[in-house]
Amino acid sequence: IANGQDIYRTGGSRSTAPTFGSSVNVTYGEVATSSITTGPEIPTSSTVLNNLDIITQNDGVILGVSPTVNGILNIRSGGKLDISASNFGVQIGSGGIFQNNGTFVQRTGAVTFLGTGTVAGATPTTFYNVRLGNGTTNGGGVNFGTAGATIDSTLTVNAGGFVSSNPPRYSSTSRLHYRVGGNTIYGRNQEWSAATGTVGTTAGYPNDVQISNNTILDIPN
Repeated sequence: IANGQDIYRTGGSRSTAPTFGSSVNVTYGEVATSSITTGPEIPTSSTVLNNLDIITQNDGVILGVSPTVNGILNIRSGGKLDISASNFGVQIGSGGIFQNNGTFVQRTGAVTFLGTGTVAGATPTTFYNVRLGNGTTNGGGVNFGTAGATIDSTLTVNAGGFVSSNPPRYSSTSRLHYRVGGNTIYGRNQEWSAATGTVGTTAGYPNDVQISNNTILDIPN
């Protein structure tokens, strides 16, 4: 498949992976009565998949692998993306966008931003786990968007990661986890922007905070 080409799937299955160029886009189109489980049309390389477009309605698209999206992960209006019972993770490459105008079934999976990133779309997205950086690749500033994102389990701030604007809300079961490491003094950012408020309602007001991995957190900063 040549560079920059599109793979469009509305059903069926593929048993073997095609030969990919350096960049492809994958779109899952509408089907009437059943879900689509992703297969080898999703590149295993972390650098090849540019845009992942979810149009499929009803039971939607169920992840069969863990994709790394370097452009836009776009859940369209009426579309549905399910992490699956296997809880496959989703990685968003640096500068990438997680855009939700439909339904995101987060289960207990993780969305990892591998650098700067943006949460966009009109649907308020509930994430189970979000990681800013993955402990190997440094994170960057992530804008959680104006629709009102919520963290239901853990927002992990790894080295380089921070919330740059529009912080999420934190549910009563959630935790903000700083694990930057390196014995470097790390100032809190917009992920903990509110000093007072109501958990679950006030953006940037964490329910619980954990500091680990030799992280030194400058709380007042």
